[in-house]
Amino acid sequence: MVVGGLANLVWGQARLTEDVDLTIWDASANLDPCIKDLTEAGFVVVPPDPAAFAATMRVLPLQAPNGIKIDLILAMLPMEKTAIERALPLRIGPTEVPVCTAEDLIILKAVSTRLKDKEDVRGIIDRMGKRLDLTYLLPILRELGILLDHGGIAELCRELEGWR
Repeated sequence: MVVGGLANLVWGQARLTEDVDLTIWDASANLDPCIKDLTEAGFVVVPPDPAAFAATMRVLPLQAPNGIKIDLILAMLPMEKTAIERALPLRIGPTEVPVCTAEDLIILKAVSTRLKDKEDVRGIIDRMGKRLDLTYLLPILRELGILLDHGGIAELCRELEGWR
């Protein structure tokens, strides 16, 4: 599914993005066939030992034949699998691609400490407002806030709870 800056264009405020972030479900520990297929298709795999890098970092940096940078994020958590299953097919250019929902994008970005991710969350909330599915979103955010001891997520939950 499409996540990151491109998904933010769908649900939040437009901003410049330098790459394409894609999340795939990593049901297998063996990335070699995937890496082989990508290189045969003309993609450049950036790290020198891509399987080891991906196993450690849970991301495989690539460069498409047209030069676009791609981060292939290897999902392994149940909430990531749920997000992939909930992704909505949206038309981007001539192609229909699965894009994570606004709620799942908030969840993925809320755990980050990067300023641009916090700004993205604010932009999604400002744009989507009461159309957000709080019944789905709030329990997951609350649990993450507790598990990660992340005060910013707890504050976000209090704000969204006020909309009910």
